[in-house]
Amino acid sequence: MTRWRVLIAASLILGALVLASAARWAILGECRNPAILARPSLGVGHPLPDFDAIIAVTGGLPRSNAWWDGAAFEFPHFLRLAPVSAWRMRAIEAATTEPLHERVLDDDPTYTLVLEIEVDYADGTTGVLRWARWQYGLLLCPFVVPYGDGPEWQIQHLD
Repeated sequence: MTRWRVLIAASLILGALVLASAARWAILGECRNPAILARPSLGVGHPLPDFDAIIAVTGGLPRSNAWWDGAAFEFPHFLRLAPVSAWRMRAIEAATTEPLHERVLDDDPTYTLVLEIEVDYADGTTGVLRWARWQYGLLLCPFVVPYGDGPEWQIQHLD
């Protein structure tokens, strides 16, 4: 009988630690590589840019700081784009400064999404681009529930 009590107590403690950890993630409002719960049936697609489509339509990606208008699917007209042979996602980070209770009760909460992609340009060089913008949606780390788009993506070329 003592074994069962120890086992039950250990299970309760482990369960409490798991719940505390999950609550901590949700409360902090900051997480790396979140699971994004897109809702296409409601007209809310995945909030990450489709880099393969961008490269196919525009012919490449920038080598300098820029912006990307996802709605118009274009970079600024004066920007020179470099052909790309490959790209890799290095990091996805979502964050918010709103406390948990405000995020949950807000009808249009926002969060910031920051992406880092490593780009192999066709000329053999490599670069890192950081794409960032705020978006409408609920961040409950490790989950993001997108509600809709935000402004254009700000792109920073990292050396």
